[in-house]
Formats: sequence, C-alpha cells, structure tokens
Amino acid sequence: MSLFIILFVVTMAYISTTSRFDAYVKILQVQGILLFCMVLAESMGMEKGTVVFLLIETLFFKTLVIPWFLNRILRKNSGFREVKPTIPHLYSLMVCSLFMVFGFVIAVLLMRNYLSIKPLYFGVSVSTIMTGFFIILTRKQLFSHVVGYMMMENGIFLLSLSVAAEMPFVVNAGVLLDIFVALYVLGLFSVKIQTTLEESSIDMLTDLKD
Repeated sequence: MSLFIILFVVTMAYISTTSRFDAYVKILQVQGILLFCMVLAESMGMEKGTVVFLLIETLFFKTLVIPWFLNRILRKNSGFREVKPTIPHLYSLMVCSLFMVFGFVIAVLLMRNYLSIKPLYFGVSVSTIMTGFFIILTRKQLFSHVVGYMMMENGIFLLSLSVAAEMPFVVNAGVLLDIFVALYVLGLFSVKIQTTLEESSIDMLTDLKD
C-alpha cells in the first residue's frame, strides 16, 4: 500500500510540471490503475458487492472509458498543450509539495480524535483534491480544467478509502454518475467553444456578451 501511495504522489508531482494534454490523460490512467490496486489491497474488509463495484469503477471507467473520452476530445481540438500557464512549473511543483505537507498535518491532527483515519491515505487524498483545484485555478485551457476536476474526484475517492473500509453502493453510483455528466457537459462545452471561438482558452470567455 505504501508503494501505491508513493506512486500516486509521483503522478501528482508530474502533472504539476507538465503542459502536454496527452500526458494529463496518461497520468489519469495511471491513477486509475493505482486506485484499482488500492481497492484490491483493502478488499478484505469490504462487502463483495462493494468490492466488485469499486473494481469496475477504477479499472474500467477511470482507466479505460474516461481516458478514451478525453483522448477523443483532444482529437477534436487543435491544442495539445497548455501554452500560457499562469504559474511556472517549478512554482507549481513547490505549491503541490506544500499541499502534501498540509494534508499530512491535517491527518495527524485528526488522528487525535478519530483513530480509524489512515494518515497516509488521508494526507495524499487532501493534497490531491487541493492540487486538482489548484490546476483549475492556474491553467487557462478548458481541457486542463476537466483534468483538474478528475484529479479532485480521484482525491475524493481516495479520501473515502481513508476514513472507512466500506463505501455505500448508492454513494459510489452517484459519484460515478456525476463524473460522466460532468465529463459529457465539459467535453461538449470544450468542443463547442473550440468550434466557435477557435481557441480553448478561458480568456476568450471574458469577451462574450449578451
């Protein structure tokens, strides 16, 4: 489990230092595989139905379906990298490292009152959520915002593993539905913006008027 968590942290560090959209998709695939391995490692304390659902969600949807959908969006758009990052990659890496430290500090503080919390899970999950939100705030391309949202969702998934061995089936189904609805809307939105404005940067949206 420690190896999977460390590899997950490496993917977060890498995604904060790259501008290529195809690398974003590959990182999301790797995170899906790592989440699949984590569920397998924690499956002993879960109900069989929950384990099956989580394995399908991580391996099939997060690793195969969603990356395929994102690659399809890339093929329909002309941009393949973040051309104007708001913050240089080195500073982004430093900020993400601070998020990691903050996540573990919060985990240690919570352990005093909630002994069932797994600090390694919790620290990485909090930093992943914050990193995804940071990407949304600092990147200008719409595709980067979709990736940031997906990273936040992966962090939420990991957070649920950190606080309990079981997750209700209905909650997971609702989360999975939110993923597909959000990806469909954002993907359609990205393609339409690209067709209409010939640029997928959010700066073009500020010039829109009624």
